[in-house]
Amino acid sequence: MGLKTLSSFYYGHEVDKVQHFISIDEGAGELTINLTPSGYSFTELGVELQRALNESGLLNYTVLANRLTRKYTISADGVFDILAGTGAYFGSLLFQTLGFNTTDKTGLTTYTSDNATGFEWRPQLQLFNYVPSNLREGSVQATQDESGAGKIEIVNFGTVNYMECEAKYITSRHDKPDIIELDINGVTNAISFLKYSRKKNRIEFMPDRNTPDTYETFILQKTADSSNGLEVKLYEMTGQNLQDYYETRLLTFRKV
Repeated sequence: MGLKTLSSFYYGHEVDKVQHFISIDEGAGELTINLTPSGYSFTELGVELQRALNESGLLNYTVLANRLTRKYTISADGVFDILAGTGAYFGSLLFQTLGFNTTDKTGLTTYTSDNATGFEWRPQLQLFNYVPSNLREGSVQATQDESGAGKIEIVNFGTVNYMECEAKYITSRHDKPDIIELDINGVTNAISFLKYSRKKNRIEFMPDRNTPDTYETFILQKTADSSNGLEVKLYEMTGQNLQDYYETRLLTFRKV
């Protein structure tokens, strides 16, 4: 089946294994905030930031993730400073991942990211061969045994759901049909999303980009040429005599 709406994916919220620290000041000196390195989704990173702040600080912190702006709002029950410009971790990649410029934020109880975090991949046409996660289910580490009497027993460690889709007519061309959304970096944006996903980082998928609060979190499970999803490729649609138009072929994502 094909989607009737234009979709989008949020990605790019990985916490680096080296630069996973930021620093704040609650009034008694610099505090180190240590996030656990992982390939978070946008929403998950906000939850992890809140955990790390409350674990290291004396104030009570909440972090809200705005799905329209892809920004985080950090609030506390007291004044604190974010030391993005003068702290020990000045210039840390983590500040950029969280959307903050390399300047201190001081004297307030609430701060919001300066910039949208991560990236959004917006397929230029409705997805093809779309199978929503509620229609495909599998078993985790399943084994099947058959007795001499022909009785079949399946042993598994839970179930998992999958979403399938294909993106077609990916192009950076200006002279494209009106039905295809213009994206002068269309090919670059698509391969950037695939390269990030192949590292098994979590991504968020919105079937209808106009309702970003309706989403699911996935990990890339499989591509057309890779049963484990570790190889990604864009295929030029030469079979349809289309130059500079590409497709992903079938992608399978595992719901997490």
